[in-house]
Amino acid sequence: MSNERKNGCFAVAYDRISAIIEELNTHEVVHYLIYCCGRRGTQTTTRWSKNALNTYLGVPARKSTSSEQRLIDTGHVVKLQDGKRPEFEIVSSETDEHLWLPTTFVTGVGSEYSPLKLLWQTGSLESFKLIVDFYWLCDLTQDGGFWSIWREFSSSSLGAIAQYQLIGFNATDNLVADSALQSRFGDLWAAFHILLDLGLITEVSYLETAEGEIVFPLVNPFTGEELTSLTDTPLDVVPDNYHGAMGRFDYCLLVPRHIGAPRVRSLFLPRYRPNTKRYAEGLEVFDKRVQDGLRLYQREHQREHQREHQREHQREHQREHQRII
Repeated sequence: MSNERKNGCFAVAYDRISAIIEELNTHEVVHYLIYCCGRRGTQTTTRWSKNALNTYLGVPARKSTSSEQRLIDTGHVVKLQDGKRPEFEIVSSETDEHLWLPTTFVTGVGSEYSPLKLLWQTGSLESFKLIVDFYWLCDLTQDGGFWSIWREFSSSSLGAIAQYQLIGFNATDNLVADSALQSRFGDLWAAFHILLDLGLITEVSYLETAEGEIVFPLVNPFTGEELTSLTDTPLDVVPDNYHGAMGRFDYCLLVPRHIGAPRVRSLFLPRYRPNTKRYAEGLEVFDKRVQDGLRLYQREHQREHQREHQREHQREHQREHQRII
């Protein structure tokens, strides 16, 4: 058994699920995902069938029979054994590229509806297409989330505090999508808002350089909690007369002066995440980014302390020189 299967994940061939979404209907999409959830790793055989669809989605046997046959007729599934315990072959990927979904995507958690059932009830094929892209492209390690869609923030400079620039940031309603992604959808934003309204994707904000390099996260992508150790730093540093102005912003950050044209953006990522090596690496990188952010403040404080020490030393030297004269 693969480690992924042990950790509650299952593999879906990206080319196969993409073709099914383009060629068939939501019934075939959910049926195919049920087949995949019932196999181990990337093995081709599965015994999950119509019963699993009834268990997790409440799909009647009549409809399950129809979607099963359409998957067979279009060459995505082969029936190996009939009877009370049928067996199926999931036709292999032609590219050997797989995305990994958490088993809870099909089974749900506790008494809540599963993501699969929620999406099936919408009847939106484009929402299925987009959630597949989220799992396929989301990269916490490199990009901090799903890099193809983001929310922009407005910014206002509030002044200079020692070695920092004090900047207020507010979330806008301006959502931006990569042009290559948008061209693949009839109505990308309708699909996006379905996922957002269903709670299947979450939003994570980052402080970035003008070139899009992450300086540090403002929200923990694994818990959704604000990282107050980084975002509340100004409250302990800036003079009290700034506090009233700071209250007008979602984030008010002290940004080292050497970072030119800093910005805040929000990325999105799936709420239900597979326990895979890829996400484990993302957790390690997240921890490093937080520590880098804390060290950035510490280094700037140390530099200011050194500069102040040098200034005091120069003043003392001047006073001593004046006494001698």
